[in-house]
This record gives sequence, C-alpha cells and structure tokens, in this order.
Amino acid sequence: MSQTINITFAEKNSLIRSLNFDKQSLPCSISFNQFNHLSQSEFESDVENQQIIILNDLCITPQVLSNNPKLQLVALCSTGYDKQPIQLLQSKGIHLCNVREYASHSLAEHAFMLMINLIRNFSGYDEAVKSGKWSKCDNFCYLETPIYELYQKTLVIIGSGTSGKALANKAKAFGINVIFSERKNAIHCREGYIPFLQAIQLADIISLHCELNGDTYHLIDEETLLMLQKHALLINIARGGLVDENAVIHALLTGDLGGYAADVLTQEPPAINHPMITTRLPNLLITPHVAWASQEAQHRLVIEIEENICAYLQGCPKNLVC
Repeated sequence: MSQTINITFAEKNSLIRSLNFDKQSLPCSISFNQFNHLSQSEFESDVENQQIIILNDLCITPQVLSNNPKLQLVALCSTGYDKQPIQLLQSKGIHLCNVREYASHSLAEHAFMLMINLIRNFSGYDEAVKSGKWSKCDNFCYLETPIYELYQKTLVIIGSGTSGKALANKAKAFGINVIFSERKNAIHCREGYIPFLQAIQLADIISLHCELNGDTYHLIDEETLLMLQKHALLINIARGGLVDENAVIHALLTGDLGGYAADVLTQEPPAINHPMITTRLPNLLITPHVAWASQEAQHRLVIEIEENICAYLQGCPKNLVC
C-alpha cells in the first residue's frame, strides 16, 4: 500500500478557490484538509502531523515544527517569502517553494494604473467633479492642478523579475524611457543596468518590484528621497518594508516627492490611524494589496500551487527557495 501524505491548506479564503489535485498522477495517496483562515495562534495549535503545509501570510514557528515532526514541504501561495524562517527550515531539512510568475501582468498593470493616476491627478479631478467644483466653474473645463504625460518620461524599475520586465514592456509601448537600476550598494553594475544612485536621480518615476530582505529594507529612505527630482513619482507594488513610510509622508508634505502610490504597507491590514491612511493628499494613493488579484492571476495561482506540490511528490521539485 502506498504512503499517505497529509496536506493542509491553512489559509484558504474567498480569493483562492479550492485546490484540486490530480490524484491519478501522484505516486502516493493524499489526505487533504483546508481551513478558511487560521490565525497564527490557531495555526500553532490546530495543525498537526502534516507532511505538506500550504501557507500565505502565516509563519512557520518552532511550535509548528514541533506539532508536525514529519513536515517535508512548505508551499507558499505567494512570491515573497520574507516572513518565513529560511535558516530554521534548512536546519530541519524542510523545503520551501513559492509561486513566481502567476501575477506578472496583473502586477505590472496595477503599477501602470498607479503611475497614470498620479501623473494625471485622477483622484483630485474625480473629487473636483463629485464635490461640485466643476459645476460651479465658469469655464467648460476645470483645470485645478497640472496634468502631465507619461510620454518621454524616464521610468526606473528596481527589480528585474517578471513583473518588472512586464511593466517595462508596457511602458515602452507608451513611449517611456525605461531604465533598470542595479542593486543599491552593488560593487559591480551588470550589463543593461545603471548604478542605483545614478538611476534614481534620472527618474521621473520609480517603480519597486524587488523582494524584501536585509539588503532592501528601507531601500527608499530619507537620504534616498532627497536625491530624487522633486517632481519624481514613487510606485510600490512589492513590499511595504521597502520604503520608510514616515520619510515618504514627510517628503510629500515638504514637496520633496511628487507623489507616492502603493499597493502594500508595512502593516497589513493597517491600523485605522495608520499615517498612510490618515494623511489625505491628492498625490498619495493606497490600494489594499490587490495588485496580484486579477481573476486571471488567481486562476494561474491555484494551478501553480497544485503543480508545485505535485512536482514535489513526483520527485521533481520546482520553484524551491530552500
């Protein structure tokens, strides 16, 4: 009789449909369980004796490992893995895999949407219409603040993964000059890249697509912001911790930054008094971590999670982080 592998999906929610494994193609039988959305404490008490655990936002801890002594694989529903204890998993011989290309176009389109909203001041003009300013205007148009074009602007992309490259292709079609920035503090500059400090000073727009780690935490800080052109726009659809949020707000208030738009915050979900929410500026746009979530991307996500797990069980693991 073949071995039975216990698999638990600890964070099933309305955004991710149920997984459906092709059991005929697997070399073993599986016992599959899923929870709608466990809290971290519930995860540490309720999930036991699993060989594979599927996660999104929850963290593997020593307690989880104690409850699951035969754990073999942690399968993430995300590209980022900054919350997971990589060294601890490696020390236990546990593998971690992520999903990588499912949302490239969704992320790039969202970044482009944020760029165009900022540069044309869509939110300000939408509010002007709804508040009655246009109706009270004597002119046929109500031109309150400057509107600019993306055409011939310089876009600096930090992070040359699939979403960064997808954004580059879309931007070039609009006549935008695209630059890929080398890593901050890099000793050598790769072919096709421009040194970080040089790149950000050339930027009309900066879009962040890099992972969050010890080298990229607060990549955009007070010192970096002062190097930017004052009209520069900053887009962040990657991770909240890439920017010093307080420094960004200060730069917006002092006019040292032309605009900031983000789909991610350091704290998610944010407190109701989070400064990125309470600071009301027309050039500050925040969306609730939905850049990845097009219907098409959600469909690809489920398929890739299933493929990652099936490949691992078949002895041909893919998308391994460790």
